[in-house]
Amino acid sequence: MSSTLAPQNPLSYMGVKPPRPPNVIQDDRAPTNLDTNYDIGTIWVFYTMPQVYILAQLVGNNAIWLPINAGSVGVSSLTGNSGGAVPPTAGNINILATDGLTVVGNPGTSTLTIQSSIGQLASNFNVDANTGPGTDPVVPNSSGTVQITAGQAVSGTTANVIRTISLAANQFTIQIQRAAAVAATDAAQNGVAHFNSAQFTVDANGFVGLAGGGQAIDSIGVDNADGPGTNPVLPTMDGLVTITGAQVAAGVVGTNVVRTSSLAASTLTIEIQRSSAQAASTVGSNGVCHFSSVNFTVDANGFVQLAGVAGFVWNEVTLGAANMAANNGYVSNNAGLVTLTLPALAAFGTVIRVAGKGAGGWLIAQNAGQNIQVGNVSSTIGAGGSVASTNQFDAIELLCTTANTTWTAINNPVGALNIT
Repeated sequence: MSSTLAPQNPLSYMGVKPPRPPNVIQDDRAPTNLDTNYDIGTIWVFYTMPQVYILAQLVGNNAIWLPINAGSVGVSSLTGNSGGAVPPTAGNINILATDGLTVVGNPGTSTLTIQSSIGQLASNFNVDANTGPGTDPVVPNSSGTVQITAGQAVSGTTANVIRTISLAANQFTIQIQRAAAVAATDAAQNGVAHFNSAQFTVDANGFVGLAGGGQAIDSIGVDNADGPGTNPVLPTMDGLVTITGAQVAAGVVGTNVVRTSSLAASTLTIEIQRSSAQAASTVGSNGVCHFSSVNFTVDANGFVQLAGVAGFVWNEVTLGAANMAANNGYVSNNAGLVTLTLPALAAFGTVIRVAGKGAGGWLIAQNAGQNIQVGNVSSTIGAGGSVASTNQFDAIELLCTTANTTWTAINNPVGALNIT
């Protein structure tokens, strides 16, 4: 419903225009810029709001209606941070937004809503962990600030190597963990580290090398390789190279006598060649060997001698007793009796000689199972048997005729012997 007073025709009156009250419109809507068929100063009552408007200006085909608010003045312009006051155009001021924001108008509620055109703006941050006074989520302070810092964590803190953690209110920290020494591969132990400068170098690009420019051993070259052995020898998946020892036939290795040879994958063998009989001196035939006990003796130090008289050694005994060794001679030189015991072990052909010098004489003692044969006379078998002489210069030579047990006097003993 609307009501109006008929406008006065200015052409029908000649003289002073009489005063009259302004025209008043009543309607259930607000006026628009298309409501132009009214005099300046017309009052429009939007009675369902309620709100009152006045027609302030007619610009071409646009009407400028201003609201009349109780105790206030209607808005005639808007002013921003810069650019000056913005008046309405055709009764309207456009409010626009940029940078991911949009302005949504609702005529029904007379509201403008500024919102994000790309989703809701972040108002807090969730973190992987928090330690009081830190919080999860991290919220801005009263100034809208969230402080982001960096830090380190001990190895094993997080499997992701990097994590976010809140250690203080309105703050979260991006942490990277330190590296660790562990027994096996473990991604959770990955991290940052620095290196011992005595052992490593690190250039400006973070490239790590061994100090001195050396390179870690990743293979071993050998003198020889027989399949499935390889040259070079490569480690197993565990980084292992097995090193063993072995012998090879004379002449295989050559003048070095010792060589390295790969006979199986990830394995190298240090080989030494065996000796051989040669017609002439040949350095390439040198090697290890063992000796015939019939022809040679080898002591605990590896000293080799010919069995029999060729390697014979004389020993003077001035004490009351001595243990005799194969292929040795003994001169008894003591005022009292000198007891000389046969070697417990002796090869066939071993020789022992005994000669008296001191006034006390000598006695040859036996071990278990042994006996001494002088011509057709034999000493008692066992440790109780013996051959002795009390004359100062008597002598005897014994030949081992049965290994370890039987000794036979040869070359005619000198003196009067006592066989028991």
